[in-house]
Amino acid sequence: MADPNVSPDGSQDNLQNVEPSWFDNLHEDYKKEKTLEKFTKDKDGLNNLTKSYMELEKWKGKAIRVPEDNATPEEVADFRKKLGIPEDPAKYELKYKQHDVIKFDDNSDKEYKKLAHSIGLTPKQAQALADFEADRIISAYDLQTKNYNNAVEEMKKEFGNDYQVVLDRANNVLRTFADPKDMEAIKPYENDLRLVRLLAKIGSQLSEHSFVKGDITTTEDTRKELEKKAQGLMEIYLDDARTLSERKRANQEAQAIYEKLYGTKEVSGTAALEKQL
Repeated sequence: MADPNVSPDGSQDNLQNVEPSWFDNLHEDYKKEKTLEKFTKDKDGLNNLTKSYMELEKWKGKAIRVPEDNATPEEVADFRKKLGIPEDPAKYELKYKQHDVIKFDDNSDKEYKKLAHSIGLTPKQAQALADFEADRIISAYDLQTKNYNNAVEEMKKEFGNDYQVVLDRANNVLRTFADPKDMEAIKPYENDLRLVRLLAKIGSQLSEHSFVKGDITTTEDTRKELEKKAQGLMEIYLDDARTLSERKRANQEAQAIYEKLYGTKEVSGTAALEKQL
């Protein structure tokens, strides 16, 4: 009978105290795993494998798993909490950039926080988006203001001190004939000098046409222009060198303007002359 303490080659190795390799005890399917090779080639492989497993367990406790479509409300709430999303929209603390004109009031703040909460933004993400939106709005306003000021300067160069009259005529045409959809379509070009000039020319032609028909219309934008027109007509009316028919027609037109502007005819010392006419 062979001696269990003697190896096959006859050496006296104490084989009964030699433990089999941990890898030898694995299931055959596990032995094929490539990820285990780095542990089998290390004499301290089992300890390293154990350490790796323990670290994985710790990581799992801190890991954030994205909820699946069939996740429960509790699972979704836990996920949002781990991300740092506030439970209540009011708990977002957002700061908005300061501007002389553009202001973000309490209502805007509440609406924005409500949106950020509904789409699941973290406080940092919500602030970044708030900064982006503020920059977009302020930049658009500043560009519009710059374009308007440039257009005004161009009008001053072309029309001199009468530029405001030209601008008033253009605005009057828009307010009279353009509906909200028209205004929206025109908005990108509202500071284009060519468009302002065209609208002012239309306004001037309409004003002259209304005088010819005797249908006087006015707004605050054309008040000064009408007053100037009425004064000119009164000068004709008081000019003895004019024919009676010219003076009478001028007086009638002037009185129609005054009545439209002030609700009453011009009070003057010309009543006696009017009887003669």
